[in-house]
Amino acid sequence: MTTTTLSYRFGESVGTALREIIRSVRNAQAQARAARPPIAPAERRVVEFPQPIVSA
Repeated sequence: MTTTTLSYRFGESVGTALREIIRSVRNAQAQARAARPPIAPAERRVVEFPQPIVSA
């Protein structure tokens, strides 16, 4: 085998492995989002800012 063929095959295998890793990470993120329960309105933290004092 020539160096060019070995280099091509190495690059092809690295590219395939990289694609598989990216695919598995995206699938894991999608599953984590789907498994997370939605926040109920009562659990949401509401921050109220103080009203400015208006002097006449």
